[in-house]
Amino acid sequence: MARMRMPVAGACTGALAAVAALLLAGCAPEPVPTPTASVSSPAPTASAPSPSATPSASPTPSATPTPSATPTPNGPPATRPVEPPTGTDPDAAGMSAAQAGQLCAAEQRNGLGAGDTQVGDPTAYERTVDPQWYVTILAENEFGQYYQECVLGGSADDPEWSVVQQTPKDQLTKAHVEHMRTENEGFDDDH
Repeated sequence: MARMRMPVAGACTGALAAVAALLLAGCAPEPVPTPTASVSSPAPTASAPSPSATPSASPTPSATPTPSATPTPNGPPATRPVEPPTGTDPDAAGMSAAQAGQLCAAEQRNGLGAGDTQVGDPTAYERTVDPQWYVTILAENEFGQYYQECVLGGSADDPEWSVVQQTPKDQLTKAHVEHMRTENEGFDDDH
C-alpha cells in the first residue's frame, strides 16, 4: 500500500511545483473548466469591460484653447484714437423701438390718454421719413377701445414729438398705419 501512495503524492507535488514555477515567472495559467465547483471568481480582463463600467466608444474631447481677449496686431499701431462718425448715422444717437414705445405709453398715460387703460403693449414702426418712430398702443375708456398714437424721434433723453393723438379702433387700418409710417402730412418739417 505504501507503494501506491507514492506515485499519487509525487504527481501532486509535481503539479504544485509547475504551478509555483508559473507564478514565480509572473504568468498565471489560463483557467481551465473543471467539473468541480470553485469559490473564486475570475478577475475581469482589460479587453472585456465589466457591466457596471461606462462604455468609452469615443475619446473624450480635450479642452480647446480660447482666443485671448487682445487680438494680435497685423499692422502698425494706430497713431490716433478712432472716433465714431458724427452726423452721418441718424440712429447713432437715436432711440430704440422699445424706448419709443415706453415714451409714448408714458406720454399717453400722463397727457391726452390720462385716466384711460392701456390694454395692449406698444407697437413701434420704423418710419421712412423723420421722425423715426410711429407707435400705437391699444387702450380703452368708457367709450370703448381705441389706439393711442405717437410719432417721435431724437434720443430717448431728449425726444422730439411730432404727433400725439388717438384713433378709434376701427379706423386704424393698414392704410392708416402705412400713411403714418411714410408721410409727414400736416407735420412741421422743421422739427
